Amino acid sequence: MTDETPRASGGPEIERSSVQVTRPREGVALITLVSRPLGVLRNAVKRALKDALVEQEADPGVRCVVLTGTDRAFSVGSDIRDFRQSKGWLIESEHVENDLNGAVEASRLPVIAACNGHTLGGGAVLALACDLRLAAESAHFGFPEVKVAAFTSGSG
Repeated sequence: MTDETPRASGGPEIERSSVQVTRPREGVALITLVSRPLGVLRNAVKRALKDALVEQEADPGVRCVVLTGTDRAFSVGSDIRDFRQSKGWLIESEHVENDLNGAVEASRLPVIAACNGHTLGGGAVLALACDLRLAAESAHFGFPEVKVAAFTSGSG
């Protein structure tokens, strides 16, 4: 069960508690994926992440965004338990991911992926959308979806 809640406009669900924004120093916004488990990117988390990025862009005091995960993972990508076999779900999911990664790529701010631990699937695609990727010694990159006869997302 997630803490998905409708947006104020009554639009799509968003998981705000899965994204934390801090300011470790002047001009730097640190966006941390805290979704469980392992920075999983449910659609509602992707929406929250995009909203956090848009909020930082609107702040003239922010000059750089650092995106990171917690503990053992930057992000393990999509939550396969959320997958549905309906065409509508697949189209929506692709749109949400493309929207997030496109926003990262088009940001007026430099976006740095500070990759720690598992950086897999959609998490690796998110890191690729960033302007710069820094890898901790613990970082492991991969696309495990190929093991189930799938391929990386369209935004990858």
